[in-house]
Amino acid sequence: MPGRQYRAAHGAAGSRVIWICPECRAEVQQPETEFSDTALLNYLQRRLDRANYTGRCVLRESHRGHGFRLHETSAPNGVPSVREAIAAEMRAERAASDEEPDFEPPTVGNERL
Repeated sequence: MPGRQYRAAHGAAGSRVIWICPECRAEVQQPETEFSDTALLNYLQRRLDRANYTGRCVLRESHRGHGFRLHETSAPNGVPSVREAIAAEMRAERAASDEEPDFEPPTVGNERL
């Protein structure tokens, strides 16, 4: 499945995580990090909770075509959760695409949200 990670060298310590790019199917190697994805997201949420500006954030494409931006915002579509900002962008991308997403949509019981 595209984007699914597996460990090179059978998960040996210090090995690199390799994933398959869903667009071009190329193998991409990334160095291991000492932090889990959950710890990284929790850190971003703590930064947002400080509310130095608005305490709301958004994930969006750059207006000038320079990639994506996850940032604090005063825009009306800003949300108080880093995870919700990411989920909102994933939902928007899924709605705009005719292709199958490479993530599982949230469900309650047997119904998709």
